[in-house]
Amino acid sequence: MGTFLKVIGGVSLLVVAAIIYVTFFSKSASGYTPSDTVLSANEIAKNPYKYKGMSGIMNPSMMHFSNMAGDETAVYDMNFVFSADQLSVTMDNNDPPSTNRWWKVYVEGASDFTNRLGATVTIGEVRFEGYADPPPQAQPPYMQPTYIAPPVPPQDQPAPQPQPAPATTTEPDQTSPDGTQPAAPIERKPPPQE
Repeated sequence: MGTFLKVIGGVSLLVVAAIIYVTFFSKSASGYTPSDTVLSANEIAKNPYKYKGMSGIMNPSMMHFSNMAGDETAVYDMNFVFSADQLSVTMDNNDPPSTNRWWKVYVEGASDFTNRLGATVTIGEVRFEGYADPPPQAQPPYMQPTYIAPPVPPQDQPAPQPQPAPATTTEPDQTSPDGTQPAAPIERKPPPQE
């Protein structure tokens, strides 16, 4: 009878430990540990295997919602012009997250989906964990403040002085070192006045 109680007590302790683990550590059990690493949505879409298992924050501003691939999976296109790269986003409900704010994500890797033409395609997959504030160093260069020098006020510069006319020579036999005659200067005369 004592052995039976020990077994029951051990099993019940194991069950209680499993319930506590699932309740409090379910996010870490799935591999998610929050991180402030900035992840690029384009890079994840191009090579999801490289980023598999990473967590961080992602700027989805260049993405736009394409369609729902399931109750809790939304598919986003990477840009508005040519949507060759796509990213699937898994979330807790069926409301696709807004692309106007940064996301906390966990990269699941890649998943196979059937596109509108019936072909199977492999798409990078992230799990949406909530919204995040963008880190200041994560802003693109065109949004970072740049130093602009104050304008330099124009300084009063003296008016350019007229250049004196080249001197003309009247000596008939001036030759250059190579034995040729220099060209005669052109003299400008004012037009006749009437």
